[in-house]
Amino acid sequence: MKPQLVPIRNPVTSPNLTARDVACKAENPTHYQDLLNDFLQSWAPRNPFEASLVHRLAQIQFRLNRCAKIETGLFNQELAHPSQNPSPNAATATAFNAQESTFNTLSRIEANLWRDLDRTQKQLLAVRRKDFSPQISHYETKPIRVENKQPPNAAKASSARSHPESDRSPMSCAPSNRTAEHEFPSRSRETLHTRS
Repeated sequence: MKPQLVPIRNPVTSPNLTARDVACKAENPTHYQDLLNDFLQSWAPRNPFEASLVHRLAQIQFRLNRCAKIETGLFNQELAHPSQNPSPNAATATAFNAQESTFNTLSRIEANLWRDLDRTQKQLLAVRRKDFSPQISHYETKPIRVENKQPPNAAKASSARSHPESDRSPMSCAPSNRTAEHEFPSRSRETLHTRS
């Protein structure tokens, strides 16, 4: 025997919704109550806000079930009239054509309900992830020491590549006097003849 549930204030729709508020006169209120009990048992809300979201999920699902019943009722209403089509499929198509605008309206309502169901379910999951998320600010952070594991030879090679001028010998930058001697050989000979 399922326990009787106390109506929870639902800020999303109307306050203090009961099974009689959701189900119409042609529907059995216990069907909605059974559906709500299954949702509450499955989701197991932990606070009033989560319970309100679960109530909303059950209400949307009950309305989706109603849309399916309305669609079946529309077909049965048209198929109750005598038809000249011997095929059941042709008779169903004729019934759909007779209530095409009504079926289109019902389809839009059903699509809106499915989107509302998806949004409410995502909201409920987001609330639960937020409650279970760790508080990172409470953890102590320490600096991490990074050791240089590069071998000594590699460090020297890297330093040499970054400073290529260090490879040159001190004599490589000194000016050479050979160029002056080779550029003016005739002048040197003239000087020697004059002195002699």
